[in-house]
Amino acid sequence: MRFFNNLKVGNKIIIGYIIVLIMMIGTAAVLLFSLNNLTKSFTFLVEHDQLVLSNAHRLEKLIVDMETGERGFLITGKDEFLEPYQKGVTEFDALIEIEKQLVSDNPSQVAVLEKIGHLHDEWIQKAAKPGIAKRREANKATVSVEHLQEVLKAGVGKGILDELRGVLDRLEANLTTKGDLKSVILTVKIAKDMVDQETRQRGFLITGEDSFLEPYRNGQAQLAIDIAALRPRLTGDSDNLALLDHIESLAAKWTEKAAKPEIGARQKMNANPVTTADVSTMIQAGTGKRILDAMRVQFYAFIQTENKLNAVRSDEAQQNAVQARTLTIGLTLGSIIIGLLLGISISRGITRPLAKLTKMTNKMAVGDLGQMDDVKSREEMNQITIRQDEMGDIGRAYDTLANYFKAVIEDIVQVSQGLATGHLRVTPQADYKGDFIQIKKALETGLSNLRLVIEDIVQVSQGLAVGNLRVTPKAEYGGNFIQIKNALETALSDLLQVVEDIVQVSQGLAEGRQHVTAKAEYRGDFVQIKNALETASTKLAEATAQNTIQNWLKTGQTQLNEQISGEQDVMMLAKNIITFITTYLEAQVGVFYLLEKEEKRGVAQEKIGSVPGEMGWEKTSDNAYLKLIASYAYTQRKGIANEFKLGEGLIGQAALEKQKIIVTEIPADYIQIQSGLGEAIPQQLIVMPFMYEKAVKGVIEIGSFHEFTETQLELLEQVMPNIGIAVNTAESRTKMQALLSTNSNQ
Repeated sequence: MRFFNNLKVGNKIIIGYIIVLIMMIGTAAVLLFSLNNLTKSFTFLVEHDQLVLSNAHRLEKLIVDMETGERGFLITGKDEFLEPYQKGVTEFDALIEIEKQLVSDNPSQVAVLEKIGHLHDEWIQKAAKPGIAKRREANKATVSVEHLQEVLKAGVGKGILDELRGVLDRLEANLTTKGDLKSVILTVKIAKDMVDQETRQRGFLITGEDSFLEPYRNGQAQLAIDIAALRPRLTGDSDNLALLDHIESLAAKWTEKAAKPEIGARQKMNANPVTTADVSTMIQAGTGKRILDAMRVQFYAFIQTENKLNAVRSDEAQQNAVQARTLTIGLTLGSIIIGLLLGISISRGITRPLAKLTKMTNKMAVGDLGQMDDVKSREEMNQITIRQDEMGDIGRAYDTLANYFKAVIEDIVQVSQGLATGHLRVTPQADYKGDFIQIKKALETGLSNLRLVIEDIVQVSQGLAVGNLRVTPKAEYGGNFIQIKNALETALSDLLQVVEDIVQVSQGLAEGRQHVTAKAEYRGDFVQIKNALETASTKLAEATAQNTIQNWLKTGQTQLNEQISGEQDVMMLAKNIITFITTYLEAQVGVFYLLEKEEKRGVAQEKIGSVPGEMGWEKTSDNAYLKLIASYAYTQRKGIANEFKLGEGLIGQAALEKQKIIVTEIPADYIQIQSGLGEAIPQQLIVMPFMYEKAVKGVIEIGSFHEFTETQLELLEQVMPNIGIAVNTAESRTKMQALLSTNSNQ
């Protein structure tokens, strides 16, 4: 870097240009290398992988053609069906050797191909040749199957399929030339779809088994899917798009004119089967089918493996393309950035030091130190002065001027250090000249004012330390020091208000006032004090309210227990209960219903417990009813019943369900609250059954002008079991007295 700084300006520009030129040449070389590797990868994919897959599908189709020709000859006995068989036998071995050469770098794939070759030879030796020989013998015996001759309409279907294969080969060649790898793969899949359809259709024609039809139809659906996937990729390519339309048309034509008629004929033949023992013997389905199935499995494994390898190589090629693109962009941007940096460095190395040093030198000549802070350290200055170019000359001139002001700067530093350590009586000592005299005067004035301000802050702080919140600043503050005075006065005022507010809140809480609130305006951390005061007040109010509710509930239970204690008959007990509950809940009307027994014939009615030897109802029954036996402020109205069966009305329904019922919309003719001033309809009714050992003993109905609160409902829930026990006790006492009276009379 020192060498570069010592060069003259013209030499720096030439060297920078040469560096940029070298980087651009390097970028071009790397780009060419990356493009060459990328071309090799895509060429390998198109010329090798697609050829391997294409040959694999051709081998698979040869097997289909050989099997079809062999089975056609076995079924019809015509030598014309042996042509595809013999052609397949001739081409198979040569094609599989080509395939082995293509995948020679993959031993596992070579092993699969060798296994396929062995299976092919085994099928020919153990199934095809023996079957053909036996069929020839059968031909001599003039065995014919007319239905199978009708099924195999080889002429129509074969012509369409041959044309279709030719069009597919043309489309694959066009796409391969363009280097469209994904479109080539879709074309190969379309060819495989047609092979699958033909294989499944011929399998059904030969065997007559319906299991071949579902894969045949699936092949049709997959063909439509693959054609639809390829079509968008050919948009704008009219020639290849026309070939795709022709392929779709030929596939439909083959289906309508060959596949469907042949399948229909075979289905008709299945409906009227013709069995020939000699043909069954010749076909030898067991051995041939097993070998062919094994070959198909190997073909499937080979193709799947090759597809995976193809996908891996495709991904690698795409990654290489991405890397090449990234590398190209990176090197190009790097060259641009380095060129810019060189230009900026040369420009800044000339213009920036020149402008700053010239400006600072001119100002220092008249004592103006406003630009001194731009040179941050002596090291930076040395970096300028040691340079041997034009900037070094200017830097050395500036250094001479800087030494002139060294004494002044050191004096300013010692005054500043004195202030930093709290020494307010430090004074300037250097000989100030020119504009620097103003600095000396300003320092002396600032030291004096700062000393007065600090003394005033000390007296305010001492006042706060002894608890005197009414102390005030007394010094004369000027300039920005006025902010200190305002801050002190504001802090004192706020602190005084907070203390007074804390006192009034604490006194309110001490006097038991629950809703006392803080009134002062709290700021900053003082907000925590306000929050604490408000939280304490809120929690005290909540605790007081909760204690009030619990006291009210406990008082109600205690007073009710006093009302139901002692030996009382059922009527008196009911009157005391309904009167207390109605008044304690601040309701206006109440009714007490007791569950009684009605004899089935309806001759007589007796209250529960009035018959000797009867100790009460364990369960309600169909001949029980609820009778009004006590009330509070209730007036019987004409047409209103005072007895209800279980399930009848609100009273009977509550007893039947053993659940309370709350009614808010009350009919005008149901119940009214009367007083000396008139009568009115209650706003809410509550009907609640009371029980003993899960058996209903009666129902209480209460009406009020106001809605019942949750606390009032909770009280009713708590006292209902006590009422049930009290009523049951009174009934038991009455029954016992009746028994004793009966025994004494006897």
